[in-house]
Amino acid sequence: MTFRKNTLHRWTRRFFLVLVCTLVAGCSDKVEEFQPQSSQLVIGSQFDIGGSVDPRQGLGGPCLAPKLLIYETPVYFDENYQMQPLLFTAWTPADDAKTWTVNLRKGVRFTDGTSLSAEALIFSIRYMASPGSHLADIGEMKAIDDHTVRLTLNTPDAVFIHTLSSLPIMSPSCVDQNGHFIQPVGTGPFRFVEYTQGRQLVYQRNDDYWGPKPGVEKVVFKFIPDFNTRSMALESGEIDIADYLPAEILKKLEADSRFTVARKTPSPCPNWIGLNTKRPPFDDVRVRRAANHAVDVEAIVERLINAILPGLAVPATRGPHSQPLFADIVHPDLKWYGYDPLAAKRLLAEAGWQDSDGDGILDKGGVPLKVELIASLLYAEGTEIAEAVQSQLAAVGMDVRVRVLESGARFQAYREKKYDMIELAGICPHNDPSPWYEYYFHSKKQRAYCVIENPAIDAEIDRLAETVDEEARRQVFHRLQALLEETAPGIFLYIQKGAMAFRSDLKGFKSHCGMSGAFSYARFVHR
Repeated sequence: MTFRKNTLHRWTRRFFLVLVCTLVAGCSDKVEEFQPQSSQLVIGSQFDIGGSVDPRQGLGGPCLAPKLLIYETPVYFDENYQMQPLLFTAWTPADDAKTWTVNLRKGVRFTDGTSLSAEALIFSIRYMASPGSHLADIGEMKAIDDHTVRLTLNTPDAVFIHTLSSLPIMSPSCVDQNGHFIQPVGTGPFRFVEYTQGRQLVYQRNDDYWGPKPGVEKVVFKFIPDFNTRSMALESGEIDIADYLPAEILKKLEADSRFTVARKTPSPCPNWIGLNTKRPPFDDVRVRRAANHAVDVEAIVERLINAILPGLAVPATRGPHSQPLFADIVHPDLKWYGYDPLAAKRLLAEAGWQDSDGDGILDKGGVPLKVELIASLLYAEGTEIAEAVQSQLAAVGMDVRVRVLESGARFQAYREKKYDMIELAGICPHNDPSPWYEYYFHSKKQRAYCVIENPAIDAEIDRLAETVDEEARRQVFHRLQALLEETAPGIFLYIQKGAMAFRSDLKGFKSHCGMSGAFSYARFVHR
């Protein structure tokens, strides 16, 4: 964690200001108004960056995404989710999807003055590779010349270049002679200034940037975990943009001319509820299918999200890929699980569950049908949706206890399989859902996170990796969806359009898609 020398003085001043504002707030309802600075953009973010600007440190995409304004990736996904070149200018796969030849953009320099080169790409891949990752599957890297590299994988990967959309390209000067991270050096539109863990991250515009220069000179990330506090900070002018706000707050802000609510193209992967197929009662596929029939996904999503802010979410009524943009991979003949409480009760009865004592809760062999649903705080409506699911499952005789866990504890329970039902988010860093299938459903590649062990599903996911032809991939996706419907490892809920609220005096707002595009708007906005 990096502090400037006047940090102590700033903390002292801030403590005094907080104390004064607290006393004033006790005597007045007036909200303190901040005056936005034309030269800077202040982002209210739910997540910190994981303790360091080291791109290897931190838990997943939310920690990495802000860092991709100082580092850049080989490719990105535009606002229509189409892949575009960034630090790569071209890429060519061999027919077996194992060997890829990539060309780097010429005339690009890191902020330390060195040129983007094959050496830097190879260094970045080695630094970022972790056991089990796609990068770790690269068996050989060879520099053909300063701007051309041949990458040979151990196993086929048809969407390998898609995966590189989240690879930060770093200068070798980021590390010392022992390979330890010492400084952030990238090719991006901003340079690192300072980071205070749990409080803020500050960037300055890179005036030597190889591409179009950003419209603001400074970007400040303020880490505000609570969505109500983020919303109030936006309304007071303390921040310019707020992310991860619930529909109720977005609706209020959209009705206020001072603010604009922007919707991003949603990913192909859903928010859903995973069922623990390794222990009772969900080790019985009939109980899993019953749970799917008992939950009215469309009604829940429409009532809790779309009735408040129309069009914010797409109910997963056609399975995990119900988002219209990806209609071409949706199995055309699957009806999926419709809301049918009678079918749910029938399946539970077939599985031996009865209400023997008339208390409304089914039981079997003297054991009541009681389960726990772990709700997520990752998306704002997580708890409300969990409670709606709880109510609908109660109607078919299932006693569900909702437990809300913060992200770290929820992830630990998930990894250790200490759950009955658990809310999960779509893991889709790019526009192809293959990582989502591999992460959640491949019992060999992601054993700690896989929700079901099924050799047929494993085989189709492996086939997906080696299949380059688009029509052949579509057929693999169709077969995977059929297997998911048959095995019912979870309840697919909805695909949410990323939405954020920002001050209407910000102009030029545009945002790329995928994890690497989360804060791309900082490249474009201006006042």
